Amino acid sequence: MEVDAFLLLVLCVYDARYVGWWVLSIGLLRYAFVVAGAVLPWMRRTLPPRYWRKVVTASSGIALAVVASQVLPPAANMAVAAAALVLMLESFGRDVMWLVRMNRSSRALVSLEKASTTSPPPESR
Repeated sequence: MEVDAFLLLVLCVYDARYVGWWVLSIGLLRYAFVVAGAVLPWMRRTLPPRYWRKVVTASSGIALAVVASQVLPPAANMAVAAAALVLMLESFGRDVMWLVRMNRSSRALVSLEKASTTSPPPESR
């Protein structure tokens, strides 16, 4: 996964001269996700396996390689790079939303557990 992320970043740096610096966001998404996990502990939860992540990474790599090869007109290169960015945002967004949902549900469970262990049950008379 890390090798793929680095390869995407290298391709993005190379492609930036053709489509603009905004393409770097594709390569930086994985690193932003890791930094977010360092800052927010709930983002470190292990994600469930999803084949779609592999599809998105491979598709983005192919798209960035096509842009780097310059076989398409400039407008098509922009469209291909933009499509890769949309795919990456969707994939990372889905993972972040899952982590947010899991954080909310586990927080509610933890607070219920704490409430039941910290306050004694009412005595019956």
